[in-house]
Amino acid sequence: MNRRVFITLAVSVAIIGVISLAIIGNKGTTSPNNSVTPSGSERVVQLTRDSGTISTPGHLTTVLLKGTMPSGAVTGVVTTDKNCTPDQAGYSHCTNDIRIAGSKMIEVRHNHMMSVVPCLEPGEHVIVRGA
Repeated sequence: MNRRVFITLAVSVAIIGVISLAIIGNKGTTSPNNSVTPSGSERVVQLTRDSGTISTPGHLTTVLLKGTMPSGAVTGVVTTDKNCTPDQAGYSHCTNDIRIAGSKMIEVRHNHMMSVVPCLEPGEHVIVRGA
């Protein structure tokens, strides 16, 4: 009887572990119409061509400098974070490269106050939304 309880417990723990890994490993999903559903851990990066746009808490906006504006939402990975020295008013105008759709690269400028909206970090997974 003790052996049966032990085996049942071991199998239950294994099943729970597999389910947990599946949930933790999910970095957002893509539906059949190619829209992206964030898992909750990715920040959403809204692209614009308006060079005066500034990120605010809860609304991270970047200016597209190079590359093609995606038509909808796509997943991406930030690969660089440069030129982050703040100007006299305290705003940083960081430039970031983001790898989207597998191997496509875009370059963006992230205008923000670091004390209010953190920089995009290399290795960070994001959802990129075109205008």
